Amino acid sequence: MIEENTGLKIQKLSTKTKRNLNPTPKECSICERMASGYFFYGVICCDGCKHFFHRCITSKNKYKCEKDGNCNLSYSGFT
Repeated sequence: MIEENTGLKIQKLSTKTKRNLNPTPKECSICERMASGYFFYGVICCDGCKHFFHRCITSKNKYKCEKDGNCNLSYSGFT
């Protein structure tokens, strides 16, 4: 598991466990939009969230929540 100063815990999974072999569309576990139907980083998520977290993991930038962890991540909460 990777944990940096951000407090995010990310478990590295093998390629085989990253994707569920059942590509049935479901709700994204993060933003509640339509998910791709595959598991990425341990949860079913949409492509937007998948790419966002991939960039967070692979970049050298440090991210800090501006709302002390109380952000509304659902799609209806986007402004």
